[in-house]
Amino acid sequence: MEMTPLRTLISLYISFAHLSDDVLAKEEMNSILKKIIEWVPEENPDTVTQAFKEVYAQYHTFDSYQGWIKILKESVSSVRKMFEDKEKFLTVLNDLVGIAMSDKKFKDTERQMINICAEKWGVDFKI
Repeated sequence: MEMTPLRTLISLYISFAHLSDDVLAKEEMNSILKKIIEWVPEENPDTVTQAFKEVYAQYHTFDSYQGWIKILKESVSSVRKMFEDKEKFLTVLNDLVGIAMSDKKFKDTERQMINICAEKWGVDFKI
């Protein structure tokens, strides 16, 4: 599967939501899909949903924590290369906060992961 910018964001959001607490709740999946659709308003929502399903299926072909961490690291690195505008990074970081809050449980690991992303992307963003 080709990793387009859209698929990279989906991968980042899925791995963030899963690895922050070892659970990918339905609320988080719905939040991810909503955020991704906002990134590409010109795309048919069914096309975006299909891309989400494909990335989700590929993510779950890895059956180890190490594999999932690798996907997260690759996604963070790829997002760094995707954007030059700091506002885009802020949007991604705010998306991560929204995904973290979607299950009504904002955990310290989620906060730490978001702050690490901000640092890797060179953005002044602390929560």
